[in-house]
Amino acid sequence: MKLGNAVHRIRSGGAYEAHRSRFEALGLTFDRWNEPQYPFALVRQALETFHAQHGHYKVPLTYVVGADDAAYAAEVRGMKLGQIIHQIIHDELYAEHRGELEAMGVPLKPRRELMVDRICEAVRCYRRVYGEGRDIPIAYVVPEGSSAYPRELWGLRLGAAVYRIRKGGYYKDYRDRFEAVGLDIKKER
Repeated sequence: MKLGNAVHRIRSGGAYEAHRSRFEALGLTFDRWNEPQYPFALVRQALETFHAQHGHYKVPLTYVVGADDAAYAAEVRGMKLGQIIHQIIHDELYAEHRGELEAMGVPLKPRRELMVDRICEAVRCYRRVYGEGRDIPIAYVVPEGSSAYPRELWGLRLGAAVYRIRKGGYYKDYRDRFEAVGLDIKKER
């Protein structure tokens, strides 16, 4: 069990809410657990430095500013920037600054929704290239260098994604979006 993840789920409510008093008796706090550790100005500064180094704002969840990384201001060295962005995405921190972050180009959709966007766009492109009636083979991968697809879709295992969608697992909450782009969800493989 990953203790940090378990504590996060406990503090977020849900299944453990009935046991809150027991956790509080153990010393677990609920009121101030998601207050920001850094002023927003420092988070913005760290994001701008990350962008200058990497050319994008897609901060990996595990990204931590290096303790000796001279490119960053001393105040943000050691900052768990990936976790902060994750908390912003899930409306746990800096909700009042979402508009500013979006204007900067920071992607604030959960990763699953970003993947759904990519799959829908890839299906639309596939349909333009191969026609509406042709099914997407399970082994189909968006070709690298194809001018028919945006660069960010190159290498996407579209056939495997369509197979998983039809199995009804991970993406079941997005069935309407997939059907809207012409994907026959009910079709068996």
